[in-house]
Amino acid sequence: MICAGILTYGDPDVVHAVRPRHRAYVHGLLESGRALSGGTLQPEFGGLFLYVVDSVDEARELARNDPFVTEGAVVRWEVHEYETHGVRPELLVVTG
Repeated sequence: MICAGILTYGDPDVVHAVRPRHRAYVHGLLESGRALSGGTLQPEFGGLFLYVVDSVDEARELARNDPFVTEGAVVRWEVHEYETHGVRPELLVVTG
């Protein structure tokens, strides 16, 4: 199952300070196959992640353990099951 996680940033100084640990966490999820994609919603609004999980609860646990969440860099986060209806090749290009 694929779930989408959406994080809404809080204090920019906290976001900046925590970002290296957050990116290392996301990189680990990508390397392990537990995430398909992760990136920033511009302009610096928050983040969007696609998790590969067995349940929505598992995706929520992945979001809950993100350093952005555990260290207070986000003011809101949510996770929803995501049903894919198609993908264009442009999605596969790393832009940042």
